[in-house]
Amino acid sequence: LGAGSIRTRLLAITAVVAFGIAGLMGWQLMRERGAMLLQRQAELQSLVDSFYTVVETAHARAAAGEITQNEARQMAADVLRGMRYRGNEYIFISDMDHKMVMHPIKPDLEGKNLFDLQDPNGKHLFRAFVQAVEANGQGFVGYLWPKAGSDVPVEKLSFVKGFAPWGWIIGTGL
Repeated sequence: LGAGSIRTRLLAITAVVAFGIAGLMGWQLMRERGAMLLQRQAELQSLVDSFYTVVETAHARAAAGEITQNEARQMAADVLRGMRYRGNEYIFISDMDHKMVMHPIKPDLEGKNLFDLQDPNGKHLFRAFVQAVEANGQGFVGYLWPKAGSDVPVEKLSFVKGFAPWGWIIGTGL
C-alpha cells in the first residue's frame, strides 16, 4: 500500500468519527432542548394554577355574599397585578372576547379588544389564547412578544387557563 492510500484511509476514518461525534452532540442538544421545554411547560402550568386560586378565592367570596362580583373581579385583578416571579415576570388576564382585562406591564392595553393583534410573524396571539381555552380549558401558546422594559419581540411560550364564571383567561409566559 502506498503512503497516499494510508493517508486517505486515515482521513476517511477521522471524518467518519468526527461526523459521528457531531451527530451524537446534535442529538444530545435536541434531547436537552426537549427536556428544557418540558420543564418550562411544567413551571408555567404550575404558576398559572397557583394564580388561578387567587381568582377562585375571590369568586368564592362573592358567591358567599361577602363582596360583590365586581369587587371580587377587581380584587383578583389587583392581587395578580402585583404578583411577580423570577424577578419581573408577571401574570396577565384577558377574556374570551379578546379584551385585555389586566396587564401589569402594559396597562394601556387594558380594556382594548386585541382580536387583530399579531406578533411579527402574523400570529393572532389573543385568538390563539381563546382557541386553547375553548378546545381544552387551557393550553400552551407560542408567539413573539417583547420582554418587560423592551420593544424587541422575543420567542415566548405562554400557558393560559380559562376561568369560566367570569369568561377570563389567566396566563403567563417565559
